[in-house]
Amino acid sequence: MPKIDKVIPFDDQNILQIFYGSERSGFDLGNATDYKEVRDYILSQKNFSPSTEKLGNAGAIVKPALYTLVVGIFSAVLVYMAKELESGNAVTVSGSRKGFKKILLLIAETLGFYGCLALGIVATAGFVIYTIKQIKNSKTEVTVYK
Repeated sequence: MPKIDKVIPFDDQNILQIFYGSERSGFDLGNATDYKEVRDYILSQKNFSPSTEKLGNAGAIVKPALYTLVVGIFSAVLVYMAKELESGNAVTVSGSRKGFKKILLLIAETLGFYGCLALGIVATAGFVIYTIKQIKNSKTEVTVYK
């Protein structure tokens, strides 16, 4: 029988993650009393010492990454509209979200191709930096028993 190397309790979610050898298992216990009973039993079987570790949280970067993607798409549409206007072609505004498209068209007319390009680069770069900061700060400290 493999020995337990490390236990990570997630008290707020009633989950135990147990590492043994090169394997790991997670246990989602239904209620708090069962969770505490199982956690205390496992921790009493070996002389575990508590320490803190930083664990990555992949779910924390999904929103900022989506925001960056949306800003990049809007920037590309804005630059495309400005390029079409500068080349003398008419940009048609039809379909749903007509008001939003008119606003983009007004911005494209006002700023021109290079202005829209600069705005798109700055806005997208800002959201990329925000996403990178979220990735770096997404680690949470948890108590680990080894």
